[in-house]
Amino acid sequence: MLCNDCNINTKIIHEYYMVQHYLWPKNVEFLCIMCLEQRIGRLLNVHDFLLVYGNIVWKRSGLLKQRMVGFNDMFDEGCKDGSIQPQAVAGPHI
Repeated sequence: MLCNDCNINTKIIHEYYMVQHYLWPKNVEFLCIMCLEQRIGRLLNVHDFLLVYGNIVWKRSGLLKQRMVGFNDMFDEGCKDGSIQPQAVAGPHI
């Protein structure tokens, strides 16, 4: 799970996450948060992350925690009002 740009091991630093599909570059397997932000030209925010169970249960680096502030509340609210159907999601490369 090496970042395609900087070669850091994203699993070891706990930067395994799923973002909106339009943000993810084609033909890229893994990117650390900093490299993805560099590619898109801005910082990620809570709305950039897919509302999937995996983004709740996977460990998060300090940087990932900062970018995902409020995510768990959004996910829980979506489950309560029925707009999200929670399911266990394994990332495409696990």
